[in-house]
Amino acid sequence: MAMEAEIERATGETEDGAAAVPSAPGWQLRALGVFSLLAWALLILAGLFSSTAAHREIDEHLTFSLCAFAGFYLACGNIRWWARWLVVGCILLLVVFTFEGLSFLEEMTYFGVLAMISAGFTFAGRMILSAVRGESSPRQRFTIFGLMLATAITSVCAVAMNQQFGLEEGSAVGFLIVLLFLIGFAMTAQFAVIWARTKWEILAFAAAAILVAFPTPFLIWQLIQLTDGSTMPLEDILYPIGMMTFFTWLILYPLWFSFHALGWKLIHPSWKLGPRHATKPAAPREVKEVDVLMED
Repeated sequence: MAMEAEIERATGETEDGAAAVPSAPGWQLRALGVFSLLAWALLILAGLFSSTAAHREIDEHLTFSLCAFAGFYLACGNIRWWARWLVVGCILLLVVFTFEGLSFLEEMTYFGVLAMISAGFTFAGRMILSAVRGESSPRQRFTIFGLMLATAITSVCAVAMNQQFGLEEGSAVGFLIVLLFLIGFAMTAQFAVIWARTKWEILAFAAAAILVAFPTPFLIWQLIQLTDGSTMPLEDILYPIGMMTFFTWLILYPLWFSFHALGWKLIHPSWKLGPRHATKPAAPREVKEVDVLMED
C-alpha cells in the first residue's frame, strides 16, 4: 500500500489512471512562491534593461533564451491558446524593445523565427518521445488551423528575414535559418525536463539536455567554416552557447519552482510523460486531446 501511494505521488496518477489530487500548498510555501516569482521577474528585467557594456552581452544571450522559452510555452503552456499567443507576443515585444543593433522589424522577424522553431521542436520532440516510449495514447495534436497558422507565421518571418536583412544570396538566408535551428533545438531540449514525473526521469532528461547542448557550439563552428570560410576561434562560440544554456536553466527552474509553490502548473498536465503500454492492454478510456496551439 505504501508503495502504491508513492507511485501515485510520483506519477500524479492513481492505479485506475485517474489523476491524483495534490494537497494545496500552505501559506508559507505560497509566500515563498510569490517572493521567488517576483525575484525571478526582477532578475530577468534587470538583465534585459542593463545598459553597461558588460551587461549588454548578457542581454543578448538572455534574449535568445527567452525567445526559446516563449516557443516552448506556446506549445505546452497551461493556459488557453489565445493567452499563450499573447504571452509570446509580449515576450517578443519586450526583447525587441531592449535589444540594440537592429531595426524593429528585423528583430521581430529574427526572434519570431526562433520562437516558432522552438515551438515546432517542442511538439515534434514530445510526439517522437511518445512513440519511442510506446505511450498508451497520443495526448497532443495540432488542429489543421493551428498548424497552418504556425507555418504561415514561420514562412512570413523567413521571407521578411530575407528582405529586411539585405541578404543578396540565398545561402546567407539559409545559414541564418540553420543557425537558428541549431540554437532553437539546443535551447528547447533544456526545457524538456519539465515533462518528467519522477526524479529518475528528471535526471535522465537533464543529462540528455546537457548532451544535446554540448555538441551545438562545434556544429555551429563547423557551419561557419563551411559557409564563410572564416577562422573564428571556437571559444567565441562556446561562450555564447554556454551562456544561453545557463540562462535557459535560470529561466526554467525558478519559474517552475514558483508555480509549484503557488499550486499552479507551468505546462498542461497532458504533456507530462504518460504510462507505457502494459503487457496486457488496459480497458480503453477516453483521453481528452489537447491542441498545442489553437484549442484547449
